[in-house]
Amino acid sequence: RVIGFLIGLFESPSPSRARGEVVTAREVLDRGASSIQGTLAEDPPVRARLLAAIGMSYHALGLDPEAVPLLEEARGIHAEHSAPEQPEALDAALALAMVYRSLGRLDEARDLAAGVHELASRPVNGSGTPRDRQAFAALNLIAAVHCAEGEPRRAVELLEPLAQEIDWQNAPRELLACMNTLALAREQAGRFEEARELLERLHAEAR
Repeated sequence: RVIGFLIGLFESPSPSRARGEVVTAREVLDRGASSIQGTLAEDPPVRARLLAAIGMSYHALGLDPEAVPLLEEARGIHAEHSAPEQPEALDAALALAMVYRSLGRLDEARDLAAGVHELASRPVNGSGTPRDRQAFAALNLIAAVHCAEGEPRRAVELLEPLAQEIDWQNAPRELLACMNTLALAREQAGRFEEARELLERLHAEAR
């Protein structure tokens, strides 16, 4: 249903559009946001996924004010209908935290990311394996907030333990993003040589 809904957004809504009138990405998203209102109440998980997808698409276009209500509703649906440690619930909270950060709502971004990190760091089904992807993403977001607040040293303190243990050959992209933020934090803190060395390692791994 999610795929069908998204495909429908790109179908021509009128004969004039079918004749070649340009449709912007903003118009497509606006139509999707409007279409989803009042629908899929009987299927909350699908509605939450669609809200999150459209919200993050707004974010990708730099339209963060438009993204906020969709992502807040998606997070609310997950809070009501799923366990908070479920991956989709964690991703919805992270998405909203990212948008809050972009809007300068730093306290809200940090609080949300801290909550995600706490949940994502718990063992999965007693296996002792944390949800590394969300945990790293949450740490990265908290560190980015510290940098935005002019406190790069706090970001360095948060992320340096990861740098000391990283397996560069098998590091997920979320951990590599942490290393990029660490490099920027080191530079902001005046530790230019360490920042340069870390950025060079990141560039080498990207090849």
